[in-house]
Amino acid sequence: MTTMPPPLPSNRRAKKKVPLVAALLGFTIGPLSTIYFGWKVLLTTLLVVITTTLVVAWAMPFRFPRWYPWATSVFFGCWNYMLAVAYNAAVETSDSKAPLALINLVGMEGWYVRFFAISMGLYSGITLVKEERFLAALVATFLLTPLTICLFESIMSLLADLFITIFNPKE
Repeated sequence: MTTMPPPLPSNRRAKKKVPLVAALLGFTIGPLSTIYFGWKVLLTTLLVVITTTLVVAWAMPFRFPRWYPWATSVFFGCWNYMLAVAYNAAVETSDSKAPLALINLVGMEGWYVRFFAISMGLYSGITLVKEERFLAALVATFLLTPLTICLFESIMSLLADLFITIFNPKE
């Protein structure tokens, strides 16, 4: 049985996050912008980004395109906005601080992993079509991309269990 964190004293409520500030930070510094939400959120973000990059780089035979850091910054601008809105809603509905690191980990697994795998799968498919390697393009786009997503879902499930154990130890 997991225990919830103790409620904050009534005179000290959790500080709300400004969605616009979170989005602007995401657009400018990408994954590092999640430090705005605290070190646990930054840790879960970096864990997902690093493992995603390593697995996709291993699974797909291509180099990362020059436009990808810009696409990642756009993703994090949108993601930080959604995370700030979700956090503020959780703060308004209860007196306890929302487990934001866990919300981030689950959301990153659901959104970033798919964003990364699908964009890289489509990029590799287009690159292989330009090289007239049509069968390889089909395999990369329609086989490697879904397999990469399934692999990540398995890895992220294990990591989520690990983080639940670390951040919410059983008593």
